[in-house]
Amino acid sequence: MSEDLLQYYNKELGYIRKLGAEFAKKHPKIAGRLKMGEDSIEDPHVSRLIESFAFLTARIRHKIDDSFPELTDALLGVLYPDYQAPMPSMTIVQATAKKDASEPYLLESGSEIETLHDYSDACYFKTTYDTKVWPFEIGEVKLMGMPFTSPSSPVKNSANSVLKITIKCSDPEQEIKALNPGSLRFFIKGQEQYTFKLYELLLNSCLGISIAANQTDPQPVNLKKDFLVPVGFYDDEAILPYSHRSFSGYRLLAEYFLFPEKFLFFDINGIADSFDNIGSEMEIYIYLSKTIAELEQNISADNLALNAVPVVNLFEQRAEPILLNDMVQEYRIIPNIRRPDAHEVHAVRKVTAISPDDKEYEFKPFYAAGQIDSDVEEGEGLFWHCRRESAEWSGGRIDNGTEMYLSLLDVNFNMVTPGKRWTLNIETTCTNRNRPNHLPYGAGQPALQLLEGTPEITKLQCLVAPTKARRPELKENTRWQLIAHLTLNHFSGEDGLQVLKDTLRLYDFADSAETKSLIKGVTAIETKSISTRVNAGGRIGIAQGTSVCVELDESQFVGSGLFLFASILDRFFCQFCAINSFTQFSARLKGKEKPFCKWPPRSGTQELV
Repeated sequence: MSEDLLQYYNKELGYIRKLGAEFAKKHPKIAGRLKMGEDSIEDPHVSRLIESFAFLTARIRHKIDDSFPELTDALLGVLYPDYQAPMPSMTIVQATAKKDASEPYLLESGSEIETLHDYSDACYFKTTYDTKVWPFEIGEVKLMGMPFTSPSSPVKNSANSVLKITIKCSDPEQEIKALNPGSLRFFIKGQEQYTFKLYELLLNSCLGISIAANQTDPQPVNLKKDFLVPVGFYDDEAILPYSHRSFSGYRLLAEYFLFPEKFLFFDINGIADSFDNIGSEMEIYIYLSKTIAELEQNISADNLALNAVPVVNLFEQRAEPILLNDMVQEYRIIPNIRRPDAHEVHAVRKVTAISPDDKEYEFKPFYAAGQIDSDVEEGEGLFWHCRRESAEWSGGRIDNGTEMYLSLLDVNFNMVTPGKRWTLNIETTCTNRNRPNHLPYGAGQPALQLLEGTPEITKLQCLVAPTKARRPELKENTRWQLIAHLTLNHFSGEDGLQVLKDTLRLYDFADSAETKSLIKGVTAIETKSISTRVNAGGRIGIAQGTSVCVELDESQFVGSGLFLFASILDRFFCQFCAINSFTQFSARLKGKEKPFCKWPPRSGTQELV
């Protein structure tokens, strides 16, 4: 007997004894022969009968209470379809192009990468967006404070420091002009106490950019600061595969708490106009309004990487076929019966059934059914529905993963079977369960290769230790999760700060001491109505919007990216604005009145001009 059922049993037994004793006192002629009291029952036969009845009613109550999480699970699955999916392992991979490449190799989004080691099955990752792999190397990276030597620039006299990046062709005989890179994407790597500070310095203090052959180049190409662009905030740069039905602001929060390194990318655009005086080597100068002495001493070429891309432990897998049975109401989805401990269903993509006469029918998700015609042909009026459950065992050992169960339903949510001897085929997206948690890191590990190899890529290297696979809490916890989601829409007023913190906690799947400290570091939020001029088709108008200012306690962000965290909040709040409106986000440090950064007004994800 489980501890939960035992508690229900004791409650029911105590209730029956108390109620029976009161009933016997009230009706002594009818119930006096039961000889029941609150503390004892004289007749042993009556005692056994009452204990049996208490056991049955306890099971009924336990089942009723246990079915409530199933309801909230289903509602969460409909309203927030990606919230309960497992959070796969993530990392950053750098690709190396062959030295004599005459053009960049396009590493497409969804390219599959597998790990190579002798003592375990391979783990499979896929790239999250298109990446051009250039035959370039970073020769030197140096942060120079005043005084510094650099090419002439309109912003040079206003700068307090400059970041110099030297780019050279892998093949000395090659010229950068021949490859014609329009833009380059850099990843900031290294120790956290340096990477987040460098990110803030570049994205919050950039004054302008110069592209030159060397520091004395008389004709550098000068670019405005807008040509340095952050990466990772748009839907096509997502690492978690949230559906279009899900609010992308929540996805950004989840990605930040799970894997903040995903945002440590920046693009430098407008490079294509800079090659008149450049051969096999060029220098990029980023002028900055301030400097950090610690970074001047510790930043080197090891802290920037080209040709890097975030990857996630997701891959497509056809589950084991299921022979339908009239006596079975739901079926466990088994991606690979031989290696259950290396597969976990992340999402179901497609469900089809094969009839005995080899006809194929496709089932639609129940909650995406749309309009249903009253006259449906065989197989067309059926749908599928899935639920997720924590797995206590998998592969013969304790496992903290999840399992998915699939049911076939008609339009009235009644469980049905299309026919006898039908076979169900399920296309899924899977993770490698907990396998990535044990991948080695360092000294060239884990070894990687493209699943579909190409001679254009000579090496793949992991730049960041793969994150651990994580999972949201299920069952009883979904009650609070659902209620919290339905009430977290208003950030103004006295409860605004608590609402914001509750929202952050909902998507803090890492649940670490560091992420809890970040949430604790949010100390105030202020909102007010503002207006600004907008240009719509050449016509100037006035738009009404909302200013959002968040106060942050810097002491809670030691070793973490305070500016990056604020940037995430900027993109989060901008998606709450109403139609024909905008938001403008700013962040200030606790104890100071002036914001340390003020982001441009945004209408949704679009920046206002």
